[in-house]
Amino acid sequence: HETFPIYYHPDVLRVITNAVRWAAPGDGPVPVFGHAKPLEHI
Repeated sequence: HETFPIYYHPDVLRVITNAVRWAAPGDGPVPVFGHAKPLEHI
């Protein structure tokens, strides 16, 4: 990477930016924990 600065190429920067946006958490539903019925009686 020092001899060939590929990370400064505009197309590579676009791919990295798109990957980061794709992998970022979204505004999905909030998980609810602790309200499940037990599977069997203990």
